[in-house]
Amino acid sequence: MILIATFAASYQAHADQLPIKIGGLIVITGQYAMQGNAFLEGAQLAVDEVNQRGGIAGRPVEFRAEDTANLPMQALTAARKLISEDQIIAAISTSYPELATGANAFQKRGIPVVHLWDSSPDIESMGENLFAIGPWTPSNGETSARFAYRRLGAKTAVTISTSDPWSLLITDYFIGEFRKLGGKVLQSFSFDPQERDFRSAFAKVSNLGPDVVYAPVTDNLVPFYSQLRQTRIKSAIVTSDVVADEHIRQAPLAFEGIFISLMKDPSGPGISKLAVAYEKKFGRPMTLPWFVAVAYDGIHLITGCMEKVGAVSGKIRDCLASTHGIEGLTQTFSFTPGGSSPQFQSIFIVRNQKITFHWDEGDRQ
Repeated sequence: MILIATFAASYQAHADQLPIKIGGLIVITGQYAMQGNAFLEGAQLAVDEVNQRGGIAGRPVEFRAEDTANLPMQALTAARKLISEDQIIAAISTSYPELATGANAFQKRGIPVVHLWDSSPDIESMGENLFAIGPWTPSNGETSARFAYRRLGAKTAVTISTSDPWSLLITDYFIGEFRKLGGKVLQSFSFDPQERDFRSAFAKVSNLGPDVVYAPVTDNLVPFYSQLRQTRIKSAIVTSDVVADEHIRQAPLAFEGIFISLMKDPSGPGISKLAVAYEKKFGRPMTLPWFVAVAYDGIHLITGCMEKVGAVSGKIRDCLASTHGIEGLTQTFSFTPGGSSPQFQSIFIVRNQKITFHWDEGDRQ
């Protein structure tokens, strides 16, 4: 009996020193690698900060990231690995397609997930273990519709989407809001993500002559906008938050003048401090502050709950669900019963090869 008790005490002492593992489904390669790596860097900065303070009850935090490449089946494989091999107790995720397949795997094991890039009724319906802190998906389409109708004076629209769940969903929100305001959608086009030749559809759009083209395409953005600029289409172009500086660098003239729904970059002393830590760790300036900061916030929401209730998945989940009024870099977090603490988007414009703030719901000039 003494031997067994000694072994049990030794095992417990060893277990109390093991790392606490948090997983990440991250778009590290592929179309959204720039944004995905910014998420990854923000998570790493947060983990570093927690460990510099001594970890969680003396245990270090270890972040295990898996690349999904924004591919649903790769995300499912990654989620299963994080659960079975890495034995994570909580996770962050970055894109809607990876969450749509990985969510079920996490839900079955009761592992809480903080999702970074979206929040929506669809995500809320995926289960009680999911918590979304990104832009509210309806806002993406609806804000664009209100901007087009109220600020641009558009009365007719054509929509062009990619046939993936996120692009189709925000297009539906745009169409619903635009029609509600009194606008008319002349036609909707949708392309396979692998499509690279859009000229036939553009010819039809040109003939329709809409006041605005809403184009939340998610793949092959450079050929899409390069070909668009070669047409006779004179409509205003509004798109979604997947356009990044790298796309503009590759084809600056193609993107000039388009409107983009985006989150405002965070500001204040907290983000300035994060920028200093970022440059110290990575040796370069922080160029995608919202993406870095929201991942930093996501990790701190999880570890903050660990500090309160311990490193147990179910208790972390309950702690996240009760989160209210917690100040972060990107927002003050208060989760709804559905598991969202949503952010709302504004409109930016590409001007002189830079993405510049243009309009938000409070701007009626």
